Amino acid sequence: MKNIIISGLSAALIATGLPVVFAQTTTAVPVVALPAPVAAQGQDAAQQREALRQQIQAQIDALRAQTREQDQAAATATQAEVRGLREQAQAAATATRAEMQNVNEQMRQTMQAEATATPELRAASRLQYQQERSAILDQMKQEHETFLQNVQAARQTLQQKRASEQADLKARLANIKDQAKAATVQQLDQRFTDINQNITSQWVNTLAILSDIVTKISSRADTLESNGADVSAVRTAVTAAQTAIDAARTGVTAQTAKTYPMNVTTDTTLKSVVSQVRDTLNTDLKATRDLLQAAHNMVAAAAQALNAVPGASQPEATTTPATTTQ
Repeated sequence: MKNIIISGLSAALIATGLPVVFAQTTTAVPVVALPAPVAAQGQDAAQQREALRQQIQAQIDALRAQTREQDQAAATATQAEVRGLREQAQAAATATRAEMQNVNEQMRQTMQAEATATPELRAASRLQYQQERSAILDQMKQEHETFLQNVQAARQTLQQKRASEQADLKARLANIKDQAKAATVQQLDQRFTDINQNITSQWVNTLAILSDIVTKISSRADTLESNGADVSAVRTAVTAAQTAIDAARTGVTAQTAKTYPMNVTTDTTLKSVVSQVRDTLNTDLKATRDLLQAAHNMVAAAAQALNAVPGASQPEATTTPATTTQ
C-alpha cells in the first residue's frame, strides 16, 4: 500500500511539472587533513637529512684530501730517499775511483820499475801486487756478505712492523659494514707485502750474480796484466760497476724493510686507499729496479772492456801437477 501511495504521489508531482529529487542514502568518506605542526615537522626532518648528508659528504671530501696529501708527502719522501741514495752512490763512486786510480797508478809504476829491476826485485814486486789484488777481491766478497746481513736485518725489522700494522688494520676493518670487502682488503694487504718480498729476494740473487761476474772480470784482468797487457780501462769499468752494485744493494736493503699499511677509515674510502697503496708500491719498486738496471749496465760495460783487451778471449793456462814414475 505504501509503495502505491508513493508511486501515485510521484506521478502527481511529475504531472505538475515540478522537479522531483530522490534522496540517496550514501555515506561520504571523511577527508582527514594533517595539522599544520605535523607538516612542518616533515619538512624539518627532510632538511635535517639533507644537512646530515652534506655533513657526511664534507667529511668524506676532507678524508680524501687528507689521504691525497699523505700520498703526496710519501711520494716526495720516496723521491728524496732515491735522490739521497744516488748522491751517496755518486760520492762513493768518486771516492772509489780516486782510490782505484791511485792503486792503478802505483801498479803502473811498479810494472815500469819491474822492467829494469833485478829478478829478485821483480819477484818481490809481483808478489806485493798479487797480495794487493787479493785484498781487493776479499774486500768485494766481504761487502757482499755485509749486504746479505743487512738484508736479513731488514727482514726482521719488517716482521716486527708487519705484526703491528696487521693488528691495526684488523681493528680498522672491524668498523667496516661490508665485511666481504674488508676481507678482500686484508688479503690485498698481505699480497702487497708478499710481492715486495718476492721481488726483493730475486734482486738479492741478481746482485750476487753481478758481484760474482765482477770478481771474475777483475781476476781475468789480473792475469792479463801480469802478461803485460794494458787493463786500465777494465779497472775503471770494474770500479764503476762495483759502485753501481753498492748503490743497488743499498736500495734493495731499504726496499726490503718497507711496509705498505692501509689506513682505511670508511667503506667509501676502501677502493681509493687500496689504489694509493698499490701505486706507492709500484713507484718504490720502479726506483729500486732502476738502480739494479744501472748496476747491470755497468757490469756489461766492464765485460766489454775486458773483451777489448788483446788476449782476453784466449783461455787461461792451467798447470797440471807433474807425475813421477817409479
